[in-house]
Amino acid sequence: MNLFANPLTPLYGIVLVGLGPLFSTIVSIVFWIKGTPNAKYFAIGWIIGHLTSEVDLLRVLGMIPWIPGTVYLIPAAMISAIIFFSIAIIEQSREYREHADKDGLTGIANRRYFDAALSSEWNRHLRSRRSLAV
Repeated sequence: MNLFANPLTPLYGIVLVGLGPLFSTIVSIVFWIKGTPNAKYFAIGWIIGHLTSEVDLLRVLGMIPWIPGTVYLIPAAMISAIIFFSIAIIEQSREYREHADKDGLTGIANRRYFDAALSSEWNRHLRSRRSLAV
């Protein structure tokens, strides 16, 4: 914020700290309501991150009293956001794997799924020494 002249600094701060987080949170909630896959994880991550950063900003500006432990708000918010974003990525990868293993028209498992299932069953056959039939 020191890159701008003094009259612009408060305006830049309002946009950066107020409107930016509000916009990204609203967008993620709108996508969650529309039913976009995994948008709920991003919305929760954004909400936690933005709320804690706003509380920390109010603490730094002296608008709320200093409470022991508030120093750890930002690192805790970052960790929780990383966790929620990771969950969203894992869930999306699982969904992509499901789509990759099925025929788009019939919904029947394809050759890729058959090869994976055959490999798994073959390994089970080797471990258990039982017969295997296809």
